[in-house]
This record gives sequence, structure tokens and C-alpha cells, in this order.
Amino acid sequence: MNADEIRQRFIDYFVENGHLHLPGLPLVTNDPNVTTLFTIAGMQQMIPYFLHREDPPSTNMVTVQKAVRTIDIEEVGDDTHLTYLEMLGNFSVGGHPGAYFKREAIAYTWDFLVNRLGIPAGRWWAVTYPGDDEARSAWLEVGLPADRVGETPDNWWGPAGDSGPCGPNSEIHFDRGAEYGCGGLNCRPETECCERFVEVWNDVFMSFSQDTDGTRHPLKNNNVDTGMGFERLVSVVQGVPSPYETDLFQPLIQAVTELTGRPYGRDRATDLSLRIISDHARAAAFIIADGVMPSSERRGYVLRRLIRRAALRGRLLGLEKPFLDRPVEAVIARMRHFHPHLQAKREHILRVIGEEERRFSHTLARGLGILEEMAESAGPGGVISGRDAFTLYDTHGFPLELTEELASDRGLSVDREGFAAEMEAQRRRGQESASSRSIGTVEDTYVELAEHIPATVFTGYDELRTTTSVSAILVGGRPVQRIEAGTDGEIILATTPFYAESGGQIGDRGAIRSEGGTARVLDTQRFHAPFNSHIVHVEDGAIEAGDVVEAEVDAERRLHILPHHSGTHLLHKALQEVLGPEATQAGSLVAPDHLRFDFRWPQALTDDQLREVEERVNAAIWANLPVSKEIMPLDEAMKLGAMALFGEKYGDLVRVVSMGEYSRELCGGTHVDQTGDIGMFLITSEASIGSGTRRI
Repeated sequence: MNADEIRQRFIDYFVENGHLHLPGLPLVTNDPNVTTLFTIAGMQQMIPYFLHREDPPSTNMVTVQKAVRTIDIEEVGDDTHLTYLEMLGNFSVGGHPGAYFKREAIAYTWDFLVNRLGIPAGRWWAVTYPGDDEARSAWLEVGLPADRVGETPDNWWGPAGDSGPCGPNSEIHFDRGAEYGCGGLNCRPETECCERFVEVWNDVFMSFSQDTDGTRHPLKNNNVDTGMGFERLVSVVQGVPSPYETDLFQPLIQAVTELTGRPYGRDRATDLSLRIISDHARAAAFIIADGVMPSSERRGYVLRRLIRRAALRGRLLGLEKPFLDRPVEAVIARMRHFHPHLQAKREHILRVIGEEERRFSHTLARGLGILEEMAESAGPGGVISGRDAFTLYDTHGFPLELTEELASDRGLSVDREGFAAEMEAQRRRGQESASSRSIGTVEDTYVELAEHIPATVFTGYDELRTTTSVSAILVGGRPVQRIEAGTDGEIILATTPFYAESGGQIGDRGAIRSEGGTARVLDTQRFHAPFNSHIVHVEDGAIEAGDVVEAEVDAERRLHILPHHSGTHLLHKALQEVLGPEATQAGSLVAPDHLRFDFRWPQALTDDQLREVEERVNAAIWANLPVSKEIMPLDEAMKLGAMALFGEKYGDLVRVVSMGEYSRELCGGTHVDQTGDIGMFLITSEASIGSGTRRI
């Protein structure tokens, strides 16, 4: 059974059992629930549903989530760690009809692995949290012997950060066989004494919320959040020792062995380099496809590091010239069936990787020069310090093995212990930084409000003034009953014509008036998904929660915003026509007096290119194309060719803004009715704002 068949069987199994198949998040997303550099788990898009901030599209859902994890990048190449991976997950949101919990989740796990995939029942072990009798009983009920159900206090998931949802979890481990074991009498999954057992699937039962002081409170409802490592599952089904021997990685590895003439499976050092190259080439291809460019910061730094580590591993195998296009081509060919965006972005991916690999050749030359200085300083038979070796690694991308090989050629050794100490210090700093961030935590005030008041209804597509009521008032982030003259705060309305800042379009301004007072609306934001927050200054009198009010948008200001938002759509389309489909949006600002558009492109535009872009936009304006706005299912919008932006989260129903047949995008913003209403389009500047990103 190949990997694609295994993935599809997982999806089909849960759809047959009443789960809605949702697309996963992109690796790079603007979703406020994802505060990690990359999406790392399927549960991240479920956070609003688990916390009852949003209603789920279905009680039970199934996803295949792309993920990038770099905290264990030094472990990549062993039998279990990968940089890019896919998480297969099934989820159940408590408090809704048809929700399930521990017994059902464990029954699904067992049924799929043993009955649907046919993996022998005797190869599975389970580990639960101490005292979780319900989970233990569920494993016994599906037929797992009592002596193969263990427990450990480590089986508690979360919170992610210092507070938030958490709960006990139950893992299922595959027994690789005694030949991988340590032979100890207490050789079990929970002892983690050897490499005999591999965790494949983790069922998390989120039933608590933890405060910053460690106090735990029961959640209103119990939720199920599961995650299974796709690549590990494939290795189990295909009966191979690790993911690198599966059909997911072998084509990538073979692409490199054809260049080097050094086969896989003959010696450990060669295998390690081949594994790292294939892993990093795969991760780099997906990261670039989701809009990231190599740079010295954040995601771009991760991408650059992956490309350079792979290039250096090629150097260890004797590849002096750029070669990563070969394994990357293999990635695209192998993964494009389930991830068609890789094929669509093929030329862009290869160009970015090729440019970075060539650029690194100069960095490599500088690093070698620094190494020569270190060797001279160490003297004949000397030792390169751990700190110096780590500097070569961290600043210039030299893996320790390359430094040791080059040092050995010069009769030197490297302080491995010192290097390990520096590496551990960096890892500890990274973990502390990661643990200080929370995925999905929101201010308690908004969470509590969401339990008691309905979501704001936006009416601003059709009207700029409406009569409504005050749902809540906040001053200093705390709910109050009344806000008086001279005070700044937030007003949340039941319905509102005020557009909250999103999609680059800035928030509306205007006024809220009641019989007792008037508030000037300075801005409109969406700090918490269900609500439009009107940032106000009360000019006279007072406004109270529950008041009937008139909410009126500054009509002239909104009128000036419309052409600038519609202009961004025409500009995006024209850029892709002139430069190619890889010129994708990286950000925007839609204001009353100008628009700003950021896009991914590695070099400055020529005067001729800028002139052509400008002429194409103006041609679309002067054609006076009709601008339509329609609500339709996401899959229907995709079939029509609507442009979706990486990093944005879309539901089952989307709003499609079409400008004739010229431009079609998913967008929630406000627009003109005819492109002629824009008037004229003039580019005033074009410049770089970072590696691989331009701004018009």
C-alpha cells in the first residue's frame, strides 16, 4: 500500500464515520490562533471551537495538516524526527450533538489501525495518564491485553504556554521488535529505554483549563484532539525501519545517489547525509510554496538554514556544484497529487532554492577562510574550541561533521563537548522562548463575553447607518455597565455597519449615538473572532450596555477606501500577468488616500515592467468592468479560479469578489460597483522591504 493510499484511507474512514473533511491550515498563516513560526499541529485551527469562540462547521472533523517543526532539527536523520511532516487528525467538539470522548476516540484508533489497515493487534501497546481509568478501560474493551497498557505522568498534554486548555492523553505505540530493544526486563513504551517502540498516534482528551498559577478548572465541555504522524504510520504499514525507507523519501534519496554514485544503506555517514538532504529539500519546497523566502529573520532564517544544511551535506558527499534542484524535483513529483500547489509553484520553488544555494557558495568560501584562521590560531595538533565550532555552525551553517572533517585534514581536532554545551544552551533558549508563547490563548474577558452575548452581525455591505443595541462596553479591557463623557473604551454592538480592520483594509470611523450620549468611533477592530470592537471616545453624556443606539459610518471616508481596495485586486492580477504566478501577495494596506501592496518577488521591477503593470490596471479600470460579490462554497470558488491567499483561513462558504472576467479573489472587504469608479491608478514607488519581498 503506497503512502497516498494510506492517507486517503484515513480520510475516508472518518468521513464514513460522520466526520467533515476540512482542509488543513497553510504552513504560514495569519490565523490569530497560530503564534508559532509555522503551523505545527492540526489542533491549532480547532482552538476557536474548543474554546467556544466560534461554532464549528461540524461537531466531528478530520484533517491532514502540513506541519514544520524545527526545534529538533539536530535530530533529523534518525528514525523518527522530520522537519516537514503531515499530521492526520480527528477532532470532536464537546457541547454539540454527536460529540464523542475517550471510549469512542480509542475505539476509532484501534479499528482504523487493526481492522482498516490490517496491522497485527499484537504489535500495539498503549500508554495512559495515571488514574485515567476510562482511557485504560477503553483500551481493554477493544482487546488490548492489560499488560500492554501502561501509564506515565508525562501523558498530560498542555497547556501550550503558561495557561490554557489541557488534559490527559493516551498514546499508541508500535512494537518494532525485540531486535530494536535493549533486552531489559522493564522494556516498555513508557520507560523510553530504547528504540523498540515508536509512538504513532496520540489521543488528547482536553477537559481542563489551567491558570498561570497551575490551578486547573474543568472545561465547560470535553473535546477530543488527536494527532497521528503520517510518515511514521507509512513506515509501519510498509514494514520498513523508518520513514526514509518509505515511498515518501526513497525517490528523493535516489535522486541524490544518482549524482554521487554512493548508494543508500551501505554506511551510516552516507545514509545520514542522504536523509538530511531529502528531509530538508522536502521541507524547503513546502515552505517556499507557502510564500516564504530565504532571509536572516524568523521563517526566512529557518528556510535559509535548511537549504544551507542540505547543501553542506552534499559537500560531504562530494557534490561541489549546486544540486538541490534534483531532490526538490523529486519532492514535487512525489507529493503533487495530494499537494497540487507544489506543481503550480514548481518554477518559483526551483528558482528560489537555486539562487540561495549559489549565494551560499560565497558564504561557504568565507566560512572556510574563518576556519583557516581558527586552525592557524590553534597551531599544529591543536584543538578548535567548542565555541568556535559552534560559531561556524550557527553563523556560517557548518555542521559539526564538516568542521571535524576539515579540521582533521589540517591535523586538528574539535572540542565536541564544548560544542554540545553551546548547542544545548541555544536549544534551552529556544525552548524557553517557545514555551513562553501560547497557541490559542485569548484574554479571559473576551472568552467570558462569548459565553453570554451573540456574535456581531455585520451589515456594512448594504448600509452605512443602522439602529442597533449595545451588547457590551469595555474600559481598560474590563466590562463596565456605563461609559461617560471624556472616557475612552470599546463598544460591542449587536449589529454594525462598521467594517473591522482585516484583509489590509483599515477599520471604519464614525459615531454611535444614544438618547443619553454620543461616542466618536476612532477605529474598528476584531480583537476576538465573534465581535467587532468599536474603539470610542465618548464626547458627551453617557452610553450604557443595553442602550438602543444609532451607529453611523463616516460615509465620505468609506467612499475613498473602496477604490483603493478594488485597486489592490487589479494590481495583484496585473503583477501575476507581467511577472508570473509566483508574484503573490504578502500583505497590503487599504487606506482612504493610498494603497500599499507587498508581494513576493526576488528582484526589483524594471521601468518597463512597472509601466506595463500600471497600463494593465488602468485598462481594467477604463473598461468599467462590473464588480460582483457572491457567497459560494469554497470548492466552487476554486473551480471558478478565484485567487486564495496563503496564510488566510477560509470556511466552507466564502465571499468572491469578481471584476468582470479579469480578476476573481476571495475577499471580505468593501469594493466599488464598477472598476471605472476607481478613476486612475498611479504607481508612486516600488522598493524592497526585505529579502524576497517588494512593496508598491
